Amino acid sequence: MPPISEKSLEQLRSKGLLAMPTFGSNHRGYPNGCWIGKPVGVKGNSCPGIERPIFSKLDDQGRRVPGPMVDAPVLVFGSADTKYYVSLEEGIGERLPYDFINEWSSLEEAVADIIDFYFGDAARVQKYIDWHDKHNN
Repeated sequence: MPPISEKSLEQLRSKGLLAMPTFGSNHRGYPNGCWIGKPVGVKGNSCPGIERPIFSKLDDQGRRVPGPMVDAPVLVFGSADTKYYVSLEEGIGERLPYDFINEWSSLEEAVADIIDFYFGDAARVQKYIDWHDKHNN
């Protein structure tokens, strides 16, 4: 499977995004995948009211400590076979209207998709906002 290069992750980090290795070999077949998040305070597409910590870790006493706060959905960036994948999948047992899995043949296309999600067409994040507004009010 094609690797996700450190250079690509640095390109995302240079935009202010967080890139965190995920889950080993058991998550959706992306053994070298990572989570991508947009921290609060980084300009770009955001979702008012969904600020939450991600990337928690254990401290020296074994207590879970929350990581940085994000204000937009967290994406999964991974690869399998000969493709790269960018996805937002929050539905459990069924896909939600804003969930997506985008498949790319090049690493550059996948990175561009992530950058567009957080800094480009706001309509992509607006689907998430609309669904949550409708179901949480």
